[in-house]
Amino acid sequence: RRLRLSPWRQLPDYSHTGVIGVSFGGSVALALAGAQLNDYEGLALPEELASLRAVIGMVPATTYRGDAKWSFDKLQLDPLLIMAEKDESVAVAPELELIDANENFTPDVAVLKGEGHFVSASKWRIARQLVLLKLR
Repeated sequence: RRLRLSPWRQLPDYSHTGVIGVSFGGSVALALAGAQLNDYEGLALPEELASLRAVIGMVPATTYRGDAKWSFDKLQLDPLLIMAEKDESVAVAPELELIDANENFTPDVAVLKGEGHFVSASKWRIARQLVLLKLR
């Protein structure tokens, strides 16, 4: 019996790929694009990820712990961060302070007014439009 090779065995073309993460997944998206967190120093990422087209963090939990230290020196592109004004899990102010403290980190930032960590369907539609603009 002959086995067919799966088309999934081929590596994707990362130059046409974006990474989107929500909440802690937003932090993971940044890490996949080259940002480094002190808890995971020395984490080696595949070279193919250096050619990602876009990185998007939606309500990204980059300040979830006070002792978490980020380095954005190896980040290859400017991400889009979509935050929620009244987020009870990921407060906007510390996130903006983290951005200001890192001169090499210049993300596009959108803050959804009146929203908490669990964003409403109507505001997710707005976020979706921002994502599509970023992926162009």
